[in-house]
Amino acid sequence: MTERRSTSWWFGLFILLLVWGCASTGARTDRSAELLAKSYATMSDAELQTYYFQLNDQIARVERSATGTRVGAGGGSYPVRAGVGGEVPRQTVADELRDRRNEVRTEMSRRGLRP
Repeated sequence: MTERRSTSWWFGLFILLLVWGCASTGARTDRSAELLAKSYATMSDAELQTYYFQLNDQIARVERSATGTRVGAGGGSYPVRAGVGGEVPRQTVADELRDRRNEVRTEMSRRGLRP
């Protein structure tokens, strides 16, 4: 019985570490959706300039990333498995960020600010 508890404990710890590792990596590297959701029209001048540089940094991160975001679903058990998957190209995300950066640059110009 003790061996069974020990195995369950290690398995639980493994799952916890796996979930924690995946969650923390995604939060640090992909802020694209968060940045695109912000409304730059209501920002102060200082916030707008900071936002502009955050967009620049995120574009660089996305472009350095070698692979896109993988999306998939699947199921089954051995020996039969089925799944569908695809990849959202990083270039699409970078293009959206560039478009937003251009909009912010236009707003900064309208306000008389320099990037």
